[in-house]
Amino acid sequence: MPPILRQLTIVHAPPEEGLPPWHRHDVHELLYVVRGRYEVDALGARREGGRGWLFCHPAGRPHRPRFRGGGRGGLLEGVLLQWEEDGADPWPYPLAHHDASGRIFAALDWMLDAQRRDTPESLGIRDRLLGPLLTELSATTDRRQFLLLSVHTFIEDNLARPLAVTDLADAAGLSRYHFIRQFREVAGQTPMRYAMERRLDAAARLLRGTDLPLADIAGRTGFCSPFHLSRRFKARTGLAPRAWRRQAGTPPTPPDGAPPLGSQRSRS
Repeated sequence: MPPILRQLTIVHAPPEEGLPPWHRHDVHELLYVVRGRYEVDALGARREGGRGWLFCHPAGRPHRPRFRGGGRGGLLEGVLLQWEEDGADPWPYPLAHHDASGRIFAALDWMLDAQRRDTPESLGIRDRLLGPLLTELSATTDRRQFLLLSVHTFIEDNLARPLAVTDLADAAGLSRYHFIRQFREVAGQTPMRYAMERRLDAAARLLRGTDLPLADIAGRTGFCSPFHLSRRFKARTGLAPRAWRRQAGTPPTPPDGAPPLGSQRSRS
């Protein structure tokens, strides 16, 4: 089935103070920055950029966006595109990309122009332009991002069992040597550090959202004992799990991915 356009609109967003909540969409999303700056936390890293940068958010993947303004009146200005698509797994589009050639912006502009004319013929043209735009977009993808996505998914699906580097390398379809080297380039940390962060994320979700005893949470998230979980959790948050649960404050982790320990920053 060809991709289906769900929304195409121009965005004028004021800068945000503090940290907005994590959220996810049931459709794929692209934000193209025309003026101002945009930041987003997703998949354990922070990406940001200004004019000419675009950011894609796969359906169902949690992310935390922040609008930093800088355009007219201090607003972030951009184009928001949302669509549905079968077969977008693995994710074929860039998570962040600088549209240096302007080809993606030109395609969005053509679609907006057709939408403004608002006739059956022009809206049909708008919808038919979505496929070529996505084809152009997929050609810009750094294929290394598939490595991060495949490993992230594998870890989330296997939290309760022990994981070795060779397990993650097999999930990525690489030799151990090439996997470790490429993963550090993409994620900015070792594979096992990344896996530990995902386990701590899952433990934080269960501490906040359930009344499960610590032993059960440890077992579900791959820690060998409640003591092991407590030691790792306190090293990360400064609080033991029970104290953190009692505090009932803002969790230190997102619904399905850690906050940025290192950064993958897109500079304009």
